[in-house]
Amino acid sequence: MKNGIFIFSIDKYQLAENYQIIGKLKLVLDKPIENFLILLNKMDISTNIEEDIQSLKGIILQEFPKGGFNITRNTIIQCSAFQLQNELNMDKKF
Repeated sequence: MKNGIFIFSIDKYQLAENYQIIGKLKLVLDKPIENFLILLNKMDISTNIEEDIQSLKGIILQEFPKGGFNITRNTIIQCSAFQLQNELNMDKKF
């Protein structure tokens, strides 16, 4: 497995269970987690988007201190359910 997608919800990305699952996946892969897409979902309910992204990065670095999850070789993208719904509606009603 060379790449994949992790989806975190803005209201639940702090939960330790998320990182335990990623740790188990890392053990199965037996290599650092690189070239993954990390979606931070429900950004429309965030009060400070940049702070939440930095917090997610900090938690990842804290949970995987020995480089098992290379934050610089993964891509974090913010996603908004509200924006996605608007785009779907525009496509249908245009």
